[in-house]
Amino acid sequence: MPHTEIIYPDGSKRVRQWTQGERPTYEWLRRAIAAEGQENAYIESIAYTVEGDLEVYANEEGRLMDLSANPAAMKAINWPAPPEGWEKYDGHMGNQPMVQFFTTPEEMAAARRKNPQWSPVVGPVLIMRGFGGTDEEGEYTDTEVTHDDLGTLVTW
Repeated sequence: MPHTEIIYPDGSKRVRQWTQGERPTYEWLRRAIAAEGQENAYIESIAYTVEGDLEVYANEEGRLMDLSANPAAMKAINWPAPPEGWEKYDGHMGNQPMVQFFTTPEEMAAARRKNPQWSPVVGPVLIMRGFGGTDEEGEYTDTEVTHDDLGTLVTW
């Protein structure tokens, strides 16, 4: 059965079951990952499978809005662990220097070993499972529908 999960940075989750052959509209997706005080968000695809059985979207403006890291969602989608491991992760935003220049591949590899770069997923994250995917031309095989209902809040 196709369903969506919205995982929030505080660890809460909304789950919604969809009817076979339906998929949420773009506007529903934008509303699903909107941050507090944001009517609709710009969505960013952060993970998917070619078969179409998994699609993951995040709020593209999440870092600009200084949204919190979302460890529960990162673990749910098998996001790479932070350099210190999940047990010691404190919600930091990672180490991402804007621009670095290296003269050799060896110099770049040494810098990455010394100071590994890692970036967390922030804000609400939407996970879609079990939808039909696309046909050979890249068109969705499901009919797009919209609902006011984002799903049932589930406590962990």
